[in-house]
Amino acid sequence: MITKIPLSKLASKNLYLILRRLGYAPIFDNLTKKKSYVKKINPSAHYPRLHLYLKLEKEDLVISLHLDQTPTRHKDQRAHQAEYQNSPFLKQEFEKIKKYFLKNSSSLF
Repeated sequence: MITKIPLSKLASKNLYLILRRLGYAPIFDNLTKKKSYVKKINPSAHYPRLHLYLKLEKEDLVISLHLDQTPTRHKDQRAHQAEYQNSPFLKQEFEKIKKYFLKNSSSLF
C-alpha cells in the first residue's frame, strides 16, 4: 500500500520519533543500501512483521507499507513472501500511520 502526504500537513518534522511511537524500528539493508522501518507483530519472533519505507518526492512524503511473511532472501534472490494488497489488517495499520503523520490529529505529545 502506498500513500502520499503533503509535507506541509505533517504533524512533526521528526519522522523518526513518530515511527518509534508507533512501534517501528529502523533497519538498514546492506544489500540494497536502503533504510526502512519494521514493526514486529509478535514480539518474540522476527516474522511476520510490518515493513515501511519513506521517500521524499517533491513536496510529499511517500509512505509504502507491506507485511513480510517470511525472511526476505535466499542466495542471490531478492523476492520474498509479502502481502502488499489492501487486506483489512494493512488498511487498519495504514490508517493509524496516516493519522499520526497528519496535522490536527490527536497529539502524540
